[in-house]
Parts: sequence; structure tokens; C-alpha cells
Amino acid sequence: AVLARDPDALVRVVVRSCEIKAHVVGEDEDERGLRAILNFGHTFAHAVETLTDYRGPRHGEAVAMGMVAACRLGEAVGCFRAADTAR
Repeated sequence: AVLARDPDALVRVVVRSCEIKAHVVGEDEDERGLRAILNFGHTFAHAVETLTDYRGPRHGEAVAMGMVAACRLGEAVGCFRAADTAR
């Protein structure tokens, strides 16, 4: 079944996301610190996309999977809490 969407809510989320990204990029144009947060989940996501020949999950879905994988890796090496992964 197709989920009903609120177009106004979607516009607000996209606009706010763009504002946040622009702020982060503006604060770290040379990608030497804060801007790294924009890469969260992408390393694993690109692996998923490559392994599925880009016919599997959409990019955003792959990034979400990558975020979970990154959190679980963090748990395994002891620098991230399972409660935060669950959240």
C-alpha cells in the first residue's frame, strides 16, 4: 500500500535539511571537522550500492542501513552504546 504523505510536511523537512547541510558546509568548507557528520552511513551505503549494482535499496535507504551498520561497528569496538543504536 502506498503511504499517504503530507506534501507540506515533506517540503518543510527538505527545506530544513538543506538549511542544516548549508550551515554545516559553511562552517567547514574544507571538510576538516564538522562536515564529516554529513558522511555518516555513507561508507557502508556505497558498499551496499556497489554489491547490489545499484539495483538494491535506494540511496537514502542504503544510507540508513549504513548508519545502523556504523553504530553497530561502534558498539563492537566499544565506542558507541547499544541504546543509542536502538534509538
